[in-house]
Amino acid sequence: MHRKALTALLGAAAISVLLIAPAGASAWAPAETATVHPGVQVFTEGAQCTANFVYQDASNTYLGQAAHCSGTGSSTDTDGCASGSLPVGTPVDVTGADRPGTLVYNSWLTMQSKGETDADTCAYNDLALIKIDPADVGKVNPSVPEMVNMVCFHVIGHDVAVAMCGEAGQLELNVMTPYVAYALLESLDVMTRAAKTFDKKCVRGITADRERCRWYAENTVGLATLYNEELGFMRAAELADRAIRSGRSVKELIEEEVRKGGRKIKAKGT
Repeated sequence: MHRKALTALLGAAAISVLLIAPAGASAWAPAETATVHPGVQVFTEGAQCTANFVYQDASNTYLGQAAHCSGTGSSTDTDGCASGSLPVGTPVDVTGADRPGTLVYNSWLTMQSKGETDADTCAYNDLALIKIDPADVGKVNPSVPEMVNMVCFHVIGHDVAVAMCGEAGQLELNVMTPYVAYALLESLDVMTRAAKTFDKKCVRGITADRERCRWYAENTVGLATLYNEELGFMRAAELADRAIRSGRSVKELIEEEVRKGGRKIKAKGT
């Protein structure tokens, strides 16, 4: 009875996997030879950005990038509901691909078409998809960051096993030490190799968008915590709440408070 139930369960699981998996999914290129992967550089009419993930549906393969990479205004434009953007269909040059990809989705354009006005959504919904030319799909591999995830999960499993081995020691004797040594050494080995691969195949290809990073740093409400000592916890919390509700930065609100009340408070964190 148990065997029949297990067989039925496995069969149902297999059917669900077939239904969920993309019917037209292509085989990925081997990680060591793939030329298109997370971390490659993409160029939208000269604007350079870093592709940060690979996505595949039933028939196509896409690279993900920030929506502002196809913006037509300043590099510091952050309001996706008001900033200009190149249209869907714009060619995008992809490092490692022989043919240009095509911009097929841009969250800025979508928000504008739907009349979005929420300040947080307009500022942080920053996603675009580049469709890879079918001739270049065989060069794609998304697995470098995912590989690191799997290695980490494997090591976490070893950590749990080592902890259980420690709990199984009795009378200061532990016959589990051979496995403990094996788990520790293998964890060190696979983590070392994963880190080297991640560095070579992904991290070294990433370049920071300095202006965008500065904007995020200057507009995080976390800066309010720097004023705990001067304003007190409750007023600092109110400052953070005002920043969230108004869509303005903590720095702007502090400067406004200084102008109105004449209180000397130095802007911090920028």
